[in-house]
Amino acid sequence: MNDGNLERIGSLVLKLRATVAAVMSAAAVATCTSVSESPLPILPLTPVASVHAPLSFVNDVALVTDTIACVADSYEFQIHCLAHSGRTVGTFGGKGEGPGEFQGVAKLERAAGGAIAVLDIRLDRVTVFSPHGTLLWESSAPGIRMNRLNGEHVYGYLLDFSTGIRLSIPAELDLRSGAVVWTGDAIVEGADAECLFTSLGAMSREEIWVSWNCNHELVVFENRDGPGVARLSPAYVAELPNQRDVDEYLEGLARIGAGYVRTPPRLSESYAAEYRSKPKRWYLGRGQTFKFDDQGRIWAATTYNRDERSYIEVWDGSEYLTTVEVRDRLLGYDLLGDLLAVHVERKPDRLGVAPRAIDWYRVPEF
Repeated sequence: MNDGNLERIGSLVLKLRATVAAVMSAAAVATCTSVSESPLPILPLTPVASVHAPLSFVNDVALVTDTIACVADSYEFQIHCLAHSGRTVGTFGGKGEGPGEFQGVAKLERAAGGAIAVLDIRLDRVTVFSPHGTLLWESSAPGIRMNRLNGEHVYGYLLDFSTGIRLSIPAELDLRSGAVVWTGDAIVEGADAECLFTSLGAMSREEIWVSWNCNHELVVFENRDGPGVARLSPAYVAELPNQRDVDEYLEGLARIGAGYVRTPPRLSESYAAEYRSKPKRWYLGRGQTFKFDDQGRIWAATTYNRDERSYIEVWDGSEYLTTVEVRDRLLGYDLLGDLLAVHVERKPDRLGVAPRAIDWYRVPEF
């Protein structure tokens, strides 16, 4: 059997494993938590376009033009760029270490000129493509976790193990040279006292840095070197995990060790029971929480509901503006002008597999 067939079989096995995990986790949890009512008015949005997206462990989406959005297929180690009409603009990549190939896609970002930048954390590399799949250039990016790309400057964080404890240090890098332009030492120094999640933050072009803390508060550094201002969202609701939250948690346990190490069922049930008993964190996390629109406003994805509907807060610095509602379970999103592209998971089918899609919305004036 040749290598191509082996790769194809391996991919099918991974997809089957994901399906089985979803079915087993749905059967393991029988309770469902109702959604508490938000204390503030919510602005519902209506999609203007929708396309199917591939199954993946990567939740990112990059809106590279006003008609094209790109997502990852982690099973095939590929990037799919899709037009809002449903047409596939480009499908490219593949498993490997050569130019244009991937080992561990972790982040997608819009690059200059309507291009797509892909961070591979296993190869420590950022590769930039056209939406059709033409490789434009690549750069070594050791130790960086990209949260945002501004031209050829990466806003994200560096991993530091020098103290024996992993520190996530907010940073700005020149993508071409790899030179560190700025590090958020003041943010790190105050992180412990403020219970601040430094690895989950993001920075705007105006150098506003934002994250959240374990008290469910939004923390905004309007000057990125401090001090920060913490604000509890007036829309905050203490809500227990719903069925899909628990399913997602169990699937995450099943993927520990890249699927080679399985959590024993008895432990999974114990972990799930504990997870189900505690209120959810308010902000989404996993690098999918924060975006900035072209007016510099902060968009913050929440965990509120995330079943038939999902909710994103909008802030002007530390001032809360509104919350918008989108359909289905939000995984990731991106903004470009007055367009909002949301990577979502639809309702699971009878086999427990939840299809993925990209929904486009027009953002109204607030």
